[in-house]
Amino acid sequence: MTVTGVDSLTTLAQVREKVAEAMVAHQAGDALLGRDYIIQGTPQDDNQIIVRATHESKIITNAFTINVEQHLAQDISNTEINDIRINDSEESVSAKIKKAIRKYYPQAQNNIDYTVTGLDRLVENHQVVHEGSINIQARGQRLTGGFTLWIRDSGSTTTPIDPNNPNPPVKLFDISTISVTGVDNLTTLKALEAKVATAIENEVPGAVLKTDYMIEGTPQQNQRITVRATKDSKLIKNFFTIQVKNYVKQDISEIEITNIQLQDSKSTVLDKIQKAIRKYYAQAQINLDYTVKGLDQLLQNGLLAHPGSIHVEAEGERLSGGFVL
Repeated sequence: MTVTGVDSLTTLAQVREKVAEAMVAHQAGDALLGRDYIIQGTPQDDNQIIVRATHESKIITNAFTINVEQHLAQDISNTEINDIRINDSEESVSAKIKKAIRKYYPQAQNNIDYTVTGLDRLVENHQVVHEGSINIQARGQRLTGGFTLWIRDSGSTTTPIDPNNPNPPVKLFDISTISVTGVDNLTTLKALEAKVATAIENEVPGAVLKTDYMIEGTPQQNQRITVRATKDSKLIKNFFTIQVKNYVKQDISEIEITNIQLQDSKSTVLDKIQKAIRKYYAQAQINLDYTVKGLDQLLQNGLLAHPGSIHVEAEGERLSGGFVL
């Protein structure tokens, strides 16, 4: 008589069930533990268990041994599942996960031998409708390790979970809802990247240019720029577009400033000039977008002390014209 499938995690009750099944298989189903046979040893304490017929038994004779294997927890970290997609049912996803894990332990059960976290965030009405990740982690004594299951429109992929840094499950954010404005053909690529980064960071902290998204086009060459999530991003999906306006220089020639007086400080005069010009271009900076000439000749001890004229002239690409104050 032979009994297999016993290891150091098998309970004594399970051993008794296996032995009883073996008795039935060998036409000794009427044999009873205690009356016809005894079991000597336990899976936790012995490498072999002996099943011995009692002297009083009228059904069986002799004895047989059961080898106890030393159980090694099976590592599920390298599990591969690549056939789960958007619109699969929640039940189907759970079944495919169980099937994959049962290659390591055929009796594996969810919430007993492993846990699944994050699936509920991707599901609506029992169907997967959002792209994102699920964490599957071993528990108990039969299994060890874990993996992250990424579900996308194109299919699914798996990566081992770092036990020292298990990233939480992710529901990919749809960036098609993001809007970026204030971009024209004079906006530099660096300024554009900063605007895009701020807009995405406000919704999804941690998203990085080139890792999570790409910017397709430049303000100088395109009327429309596309910001597109990379296919491997673990934070965002989809894309959004930015309209590039053709900038028309603002003429400052008609500016009127009537509230500057003698004894005003130099900083007061400059502030009033800047305030007036910024009605035409909100980021205007002196010596970058306009120049002020003649003010220093009218000053004494930092104050406007002499009557005279100040020439304000546009510089750069944002403004044109000028005026005399």
